[in-house]
Amino acid sequence: MSLNQPIESLEDLQRRRRNLIITRDIYKSAVLSKIEKFSHPIGVISMIFKPLSRCISWTPIFISVAKIALSFFRNRK
Repeated sequence: MSLNQPIESLEDLQRRRRNLIITRDIYKSAVLSKIEKFSHPIGVISMIFKPLSRCISWTPIFISVAKIALSFFRNRK
């Protein structure tokens, strides 16, 4: 049943209201479970860095770090 359809009866209105409340409660519980992760610092770190690690290409970063480390060890000698 779509929200754009006209309401036929009081029962129809009550059924739609119950469905909307159920949907709202489902979304509330999903949001609360995400917010609970912020209470733990490791959860915050993982929420930030997991998406970043998927979208970043690590090869150029690894090459840059390797070059810096190599130049550091060469200059140290």
